[in-house]
Amino acid sequence: MKYLNYLFSLQNAGSKYSLDRMKKLIDLLGNPQNKIKTIHIAGSNGKGSCAAFLDSILTEAGYSVGVYTSPHLIRLNERIVVDGVQITDTELEQSVKTIKDIA
Repeated sequence: MKYLNYLFSLQNAGSKYSLDRMKKLIDLLGNPQNKIKTIHIAGSNGKGSCAAFLDSILTEAGYSVGVYTSPHLIRLNERIVVDGVQITDTELEQSVKTIKDIA
């Protein structure tokens, strides 16, 4: 899959401790993060379990839930799940194309 080759070919050209590039990219994408309610899970251990617990609780409460985790075990699609369904190859490819074109 061509988009996977592109994604995995990206490398960090050096550390720059700034969010300026990401802020510019999300501005160009229309700041989609402002349109959804999010919970950001951070820390050293237990993030996957915490995400799974919250996913289960919120789904049971009737919410539509999207979860992003990293790394994946087998396929990149495992990282992005909405309402228990992994992102399709087509959706992932289109998302990569959209961001690549803007970046």
